[in-house]
Amino acid sequence: MSIKKISKEDIPNLSGEELQKLAFRLADKMVTNKVGLGWDDLPDTVMLMDYVSEGMDFEELKQGIKDAVAEKISDMDDEGIFESVSGEMTTKKAQKGSGKDSEAYLKDTVKKIKDFNTTDEEKVIIPKYEANEEEVEVVEDIGQGGGMQDLTYDNNPGEAFKERQRKALEGDSTMGNKVYTGEENGNTESTWGASDDEFGKKLVKRTKRRQEKIAKATPNILSFGDDIELEPGQTKPREIAYESVAKPTITKLTTEGTLGGVDRAKSIIPEKHKRDGNVLIMTDGNETYKFKWNSEMNEAEVLSVSNETKINEATDTFNKVLGFKSTVAKNSKSDMKGMLDNARKLVSESTLADPDYTHFAIRKEDNKIIEAWNYSEYNKEDIKNDKENLFYVDIEDLGLDLKKKDVKIVTKQFLIKNGMDPEDSSNWRELS
Repeated sequence: MSIKKISKEDIPNLSGEELQKLAFRLADKMVTNKVGLGWDDLPDTVMLMDYVSEGMDFEELKQGIKDAVAEKISDMDDEGIFESVSGEMTTKKAQKGSGKDSEAYLKDTVKKIKDFNTTDEEKVIIPKYEANEEEVEVVEDIGQGGGMQDLTYDNNPGEAFKERQRKALEGDSTMGNKVYTGEENGNTESTWGASDDEFGKKLVKRTKRRQEKIAKATPNILSFGDDIELEPGQTKPREIAYESVAKPTITKLTTEGTLGGVDRAKSIIPEKHKRDGNVLIMTDGNETYKFKWNSEMNEAEVLSVSNETKINEATDTFNKVLGFKSTVAKNSKSDMKGMLDNARKLVSESTLADPDYTHFAIRKEDNKIIEAWNYSEYNKEDIKNDKENLFYVDIEDLGLDLKKKDVKIVTKQFLIKNGMDPEDSSNWRELS
């Protein structure tokens, strides 16, 4: 006979295990209502079946169980047991109450979610924004960037390391995550729509894209006190208000009084012009010096020197050597030809024959050398990045009315390779 189906009329007929189960069930319920704990949670100070016997009707059974419960609780008070378990009873009671609240809240939340998902679409319109390709790229580069894939190292880890990283992300047999076409797909397998089988390749692609954007926008710099320089390989200067990274300037300064030689001219260069790469042209009307400041050496490099007095003296001497007469009218064609031949010979034996020249300016129109320089102490990168100051300023001073596109700058090795001897005067422009 099942306890759940017992009626009051059946109780006098119960015996043995059935009577015991019913008695314990009723006692457990009474104790729980009084102290918040079950019958078995309390110490065994009372034998329940001493208060229950076969043949009792419902009211007698109920009274017997009440007496047993009262006796058990009374024993706990007398012996101080009730105080020792009161904290536990309070906690369990609170836990049961909290559990009921949590369960009720959970059921209510589930109901709300179900109601939301089953709402008539005609009554509730959920706005949806479709991002374009550019916006998606911004989210990927900024919102999803900055992870382990974007680490930057103090030293270049090398191409082998980079290749292993690429394989690890894209999936490769050498990394233990080979990409397959079936269900087995290494660590690049798509998962409930959050990814796809090409996730690794896409991650590598957008990581490279992000790094290129960062490198282009913010070039790395090297800082030594107040001297800030771009790292090797960086070509775009950062536009900031530091004088130390400002673009080099070309300034002409006319002084009062004589300069008195190149050493004295160097010593009076104003402090504001002492910035790396700055070019300063100093003149007193007679002496002219062209300097370029070198911060690493903390001194001015001499680019060119000119002295009008010495030039005039040299011109007079030159005219005498050439046999140039006081007026052009007195010089016949043969005289002029002789003078030019003498000039070419003199130039060839002096200026043009300088074996130390490393760079030459060629006029494209006639493929003739028009100017030369010795930049053997400059590195290639400096020459490449400072052509304006190193070449074109001097070419402009020649007064040949040439634009940059009319001239090409070549090395000595280039001339020799192309069959042009820079020490042969016939390869130079004719003096006008």
